[in-house]
Amino acid sequence: MRRMTPSESLRILRQGSPVEAMEATKFLIGSGEKQLLARQLVPIALNRDYRKWNRIASIHTLGFLGSRSAVPALVSILADEQEEPHIREHAAEAIGHIRGKRAIPILGKILNSNERPSIRAECIFALSKMWEFRGDDKSLHPGARAILHKCARTKPTGKVAKQLKEALNNIRRGVT
Repeated sequence: MRRMTPSESLRILRQGSPVEAMEATKFLIGSGEKQLLARQLVPIALNRDYRKWNRIASIHTLGFLGSRSAVPALVSILADEQEEPHIREHAAEAIGHIRGKRAIPILGKILNSNERPSIRAECIFALSKMWEFRGDDKSLHPGARAILHKCARTKPTGKVAKQLKEALNNIRRGVT
C-alpha cells in the first residue's frame, strides 16, 4: 500500500474494506499525532453505524497510539453487553496496550463473570499489562494482580485458563 496522509488514512479507516482499514492503522500509529488522532478515532470506535472491521481498526489504532484519553470510550465498549463480542475483545486488548489502569475494576468484573471465554481471556491480557514504573523499578498494579490471583483460585478451563497461565508466567518473569 502506498504512503498516505493521516486524513487519507482516517477516510480509509472509516469507509475502506477490512484489509484497507487495518493497513490504514499502520500509517496512523506511526504518524505521531496521538491526541489529535484519538479525538478522531473514538467516535468511529463508538459508532455502530460503521462496519465491524472499521470499528475494530479504530480500536486497534487507539490501543497502539497509547492515548489514555481513549480509555473511557474503550471501557464503555467493553462494558456494553449488547456490543458485538469481537469488538469488545479488541476494546479489552486496546485497554491493555494503553495500560489504562482506570479500567481495572471493569476488567475484573468481566473476568469474574459468566462472560464469553474470549472476552474474559482478553481481560486477562489487559490486566497483565497494568505495570507501574518508578525509575528502574516496575511492578504489576496491585489491583490487577489481586484480580488475576482471584481468577486463578477459581481454576478456570479452556481459553481462559490458557491465557491466565501465560499471563501469570509473564508476570513472574517481569515481561511487560
